[in-house]
Amino acid sequence: MNKLFNITEKEPTKFQKFLEAHENFYENFNKIFSHGNSEEIIAFLENFYFDYPILKNFLPPLYNQLLQYGIVGVANEVARLYVEANLKISELSSSRYDAPLFCKPYRIEHSLMDMVQQAAFIKIARESEHINQKPVISFDSTSPPLPNTAFIPYLKDSFEVIKLDRKERESYTEINPISSFFYKFTDQKYGCAGDFFHDCHNDLAKKGISSSPFKLKDITIEKALKFLKDFDFNSTDDFILLYLNEHNRPSKINSSLSDVNAFYNMDPSLYIDSIKYLLARGLKVIFVGNEKSSLVFESYGFINLSLVKRPGEVDIFLSAKAKFYFGNPCGPYHLASAFGTPCCLTHFIPYGGVRKNNFIKILQFKYPKTDTFITLKEVKDLGLLGVFDPHVYEMRGLKAVIPKQEENVNLVSEMLEYLEEGACFRANQSYENKKSNYNIVGGIFSDDLSLFD
Repeated sequence: MNKLFNITEKEPTKFQKFLEAHENFYENFNKIFSHGNSEEIIAFLENFYFDYPILKNFLPPLYNQLLQYGIVGVANEVARLYVEANLKISELSSSRYDAPLFCKPYRIEHSLMDMVQQAAFIKIARESEHINQKPVISFDSTSPPLPNTAFIPYLKDSFEVIKLDRKERESYTEINPISSFFYKFTDQKYGCAGDFFHDCHNDLAKKGISSSPFKLKDITIEKALKFLKDFDFNSTDDFILLYLNEHNRPSKINSSLSDVNAFYNMDPSLYIDSIKYLLARGLKVIFVGNEKSSLVFESYGFINLSLVKRPGEVDIFLSAKAKFYFGNPCGPYHLASAFGTPCCLTHFIPYGGVRKNNFIKILQFKYPKTDTFITLKEVKDLGLLGVFDPHVYEMRGLKAVIPKQEENVNLVSEMLEYLEEGACFRANQSYENKKSNYNIVGGIFSDDLSLFD
């Protein structure tokens, strides 16, 4: 009986080499990784994906693992290689089969942030002629429901949205692939799509292209206003949109991230004075926390929608029409940024990288032994630029300093001043050169400007 493989052959077949490369990728990578040499790691990955671009699906989980260790530089190289592997496959498919670009959903089905950011990135990439056609993206009955189905009309501005079963989708995505999660704009600018908006802002501005590409659609406005009329809301109201992430928030909040996740789980009581400050200035405040929100506050002009089941159009409308968004950089923040709404952000990390329409209060870290704040230069020297997980800072012996009530009041006060191009706006202008070194094109809270010195 003939055997498929002759194991006595001295030279392995081409398929055997491919199979071995596939099976041994992580083992070989971990050996290189243990040496701790970034150049060696990148060289290994470049050589591997030059030979095996079809095995590119190793790269997204590897990117995430590297970020968890705070190895941002290598993670960005992984993003570049993923884009380049796609291009290598795409060149063959486009020339021979005239196949459409096909985008495999990555985290879009699970995350509002990713759904909005990736749609915005693709729309801008098309407007800038960085890609020359609308990519196809597929969802089916077995896919998780989208984080906000009311966003689908905007998703269709970026993608040709179709339905395929899972097997069809898996096969088509490899014919002419494109990533909406990773980007490569130039040979010097590449990484995660979330970084694209500040990394490439100046390049886009020179071409007259906005980094906030979406405009409200009539269907969104109609459904939102119909719902909001029962909440003493008028379309002419000047309002602030407030969101505070407090998923699984413990009953006691302290500043130790090791004890409680104070970064991800915010204490709403620290923002009540900020709400009062905004209300006193004739602004309404609309709160769109989650159903588990513990915020206890009532006042004329304060609209709490956190406990109310509402159509997805409401959050989109409010995010797009607010005078500014206020809260931490998650949830509706990504909608607000995509529609060009100014955003006032607290608990902001990573250090480095701020969008044009943002005004931020950096989540500062201290050295416990010296009681001194880490500076941006020190962050850069430690390789922590771009790290958004606060636990990575903790592993370096740093301790987060959660903003106090009065700091949050000062933050919204400065936001109003910044929008009017007042003193804090001018203070930011004097730091423009220093800010540009960290891809910061938005504004910084006055107390945080000292971190540049």
